[in-house]
Amino acid sequence: MGRVIQIGEEREVGVEITSADGSNFSITATYEYKDAAGNVLASGPAQVDGHKVFVLLKPTVSNRSPVVFTVQVTPLDQQGQPDPGKNAEKLIIPVPVIVP
Repeated sequence: MGRVIQIGEEREVGVEITSADGSNFSITATYEYKDAAGNVLASGPAQVDGHKVFVLLKPTVSNRSPVVFTVQVTPLDQQGQPDPGKNAEKLIIPVPVIVP
């Protein structure tokens, strides 16, 4: 089952990123929303609020495709700077969306 949004309705679609070991990190993210044929309906930078990544989606056509977030997670050191001792991670996260 996915997130149900009506045509013309604007809704927040997103994810929250957590750290398994509790360490701090920064996030940058983009998103892409396609129709069933693979045509891009919307894309661009995603909004980031703390560890939440989201977009405001306002579909204009019926569709059953995910919003796909590409999230870059960068571990931070105790001073809030990128930690050179840890690797950044790239996450691809699909969030199912149903527009009846």
